[in-house]
Amino acid sequence: MSQFNYEKSYHIGGKWAKVVAERLNNFGIICYANEVQIAKTDEERDYMTKFEKDIEFNNMPGCLEVKSQGQNFTADPSDFSRNSIIVDTRSGWYAKAEKPLAVALISQVSKEILVVPTSTEQYWYPFTGFDKYRQIEETWLLCPKQYIRPFDELVDWLLARQEKRSVRT
Repeated sequence: MSQFNYEKSYHIGGKWAKVVAERLNNFGIICYANEVQIAKTDEERDYMTKFEKDIEFNNMPGCLEVKSQGQNFTADPSDFSRNSIIVDTRSGWYAKAEKPLAVALISQVSKEILVVPTSTEQYWYPFTGFDKYRQIEETWLLCPKQYIRPFDELVDWLLARQEKRSVRT
């Protein structure tokens, strides 16, 4: 059994955040993926858990969380093969100082993106199980399938939000 490599995992996550940011930029949403930083101490890890943002916008408030998954899925949430999707670990989600506007879930297989708006948080539920990669017991927050949205809806919403913001300034 191999040891879980946290540093490698963070770099993989950073790579997928850049893919999502690039796609958003291609639609005219001005944003960037933050560079991956590796915590060297428990204090740094706690700070990053609270304040790290995967994608930030240049001209409007808010951020996005990005989670890559090994699962193959399409851009259509109704085609999603399970009844729910993992949003985050419970501890990671509740530690965030600023909640993201949405969680973008990208398939490492199909490269398609599904979205969980954080406005649906009231419908999420915890699931505890064994994380085979990290070899620990973990509790995740799951979002029921009916609240998963297509990437196109996020793009439209962010474009409208960005335009409204730029009209005011």
